[in-house]
Amino acid sequence: MRVSESDRQLHDRMVLLQMQMYEKEGARIVAADLPGWQPPPKVGRHVPDIMVEYLGRVVYNEVETCETINLPETREQLEDFSKWGTLHMTVPATCLETARRFTSQWGVKVDAFWQYGG
Repeated sequence: MRVSESDRQLHDRMVLLQMQMYEKEGARIVAADLPGWQPPPKVGRHVPDIMVEYLGRVVYNEVETCETINLPETREQLEDFSKWGTLHMTVPATCLETARRFTSQWGVKVDAFWQYGG
């Protein structure tokens, strides 16, 4: 599925804001899947959006929009990242419960959900 340009821009804005949130929490940004940043290593079959050292652990953060939350690729990404380390997920507040429902149905352990927007 092709993602709309406006959704891609929202995704990238969410990645940047999530990185700022991690830094406020004292995390060290290791890599980010954005131009100008060191790209994260492949984890399983996929590359996470953000990789940080947070609270003494390596954390993979996957950022999804309401448009991408139920894609098969999203499920694959989350399955891979949860197997290899601590998984955080950032989603718009309007689809947080949808994200929780899907990850529960898929049997994917998300260690923390971060909300974008109110």
